[in-house]
Amino acid sequence: MASISCRCGDVVIRFTSDTPRVTTECCCNHCFARVRYLEELEGPKIPFNDTPLMNSKWDNKVHVEKGREKLFAYKMTRETV
Repeated sequence: MASISCRCGDVVIRFTSDTPRVTTECCCNHCFARVRYLEELEGPKIPFNDTPLMNSKWDNKVHVEKGREKLFAYKMTRETV
């Protein structure tokens, strides 16, 4: 199974699959706003030159191995579902 963790290692999430359902490149305002927001939360700095962002969509079934109490959901705009 594929996994992802934060830089400090406090959160570890495992996906049910080794590969994403789809991977795309995106240049929309929403994706760049999301990255800027995550940077404000001490996330990694992403260089903003005219390079598209890489987006991977994974199955919704995940296993939180560590740090469930540190996870949260956010809504960028009122229109976001």
